[in-house]
Amino acid sequence: MPLFETIILPLDGSEPSESALPYAAALAELTSAPIVVIHVLEEMRPVFDAHRGEVVWISPEQPRVELEAPELLEEPIGRLRTAGLTVRPVLRLGDPAAEILAEVERWRAPLTVMASHGRGELERLLLGSVADRIVREAPAPVLVVPAASPSEQPARVQFRTLLVPLDGTLFAEHALPAAMALARLARAGLTLVRVVDTHKRLTGGDELEQFEREAEVYLRQKAETLAGPSGRAILWQVLSGEPSQQLRRFITARQPDLVVMVTRGRGGLGRWLLGSVAEDLLTSRAAPLLLLRAQDDTSQQPASEA
Repeated sequence: MPLFETIILPLDGSEPSESALPYAAALAELTSAPIVVIHVLEEMRPVFDAHRGEVVWISPEQPRVELEAPELLEEPIGRLRTAGLTVRPVLRLGDPAAEILAEVERWRAPLTVMASHGRGELERLLLGSVADRIVREAPAPVLVVPAASPSEQPARVQFRTLLVPLDGTLFAEHALPAAMALARLARAGLTLVRVVDTHKRLTGGDELEQFEREAEVYLRQKAETLAGPSGRAILWQVLSGEPSQQLRRFITARQPDLVVMVTRGRGGLGRWLLGSVAEDLLTSRAAPLLLLRAQDDTSQQPASEA
């Protein structure tokens, strides 16, 4: 089964929201997946379809329309098609978050790629509203890209280095198959990171060294298992301290092209892996963050860190 069969790219008409475009393009090239570019209108209006040479009304009677060349998406669609990618432009009418989620449900093995701070007329994709809801409720993976000004956006993205934070649980390890598959496709390096959490308890020197040794053994075994007979080099790193802070610093220093993590699926209060770590990485915009959905919510806490 392909890693992703469809890439959903929400755009709100703003330049910062297009920060996600080169990431969607890079993944489409790697997976041969078509890109569904979706723009959500919050009120009914006519849209000129340049390809057909006619005006199409987006209304409650026709709330979802696929157009070949809608004026609202003409420039980004042109960029994607010039790169040789398959693009399906979609316009929907309604609440932006609800309509994006509904579009995600239409496709097999979808991946939503969106900017974290895109701004339109109503700041539609501002993290904390629409993007936040997509991250929390989407039934499929979401890649959140830090929004940037046009001058700061890369023309092309290459995934050379991937990073996977682990906490010693089976739940966190659900990120590994997808991370490895993407690393193979992109011929990228992969680094595993585990933080020994000393933030919530007083830890003596001997106890801390024991936790760090156990974390080293765990990561070394995972790296060797992932490498398999190919001998592929899987790097790993043990950190100590408050997890969010240590990961953020490590990511800022290493600048991986993508961080891959698992979330707990839809709804509920226990959404985030590693407590608030994923949410902290999202709001700090430390790096592009691929959030995967695990099928179960069973996380086994290692005995040494319970």
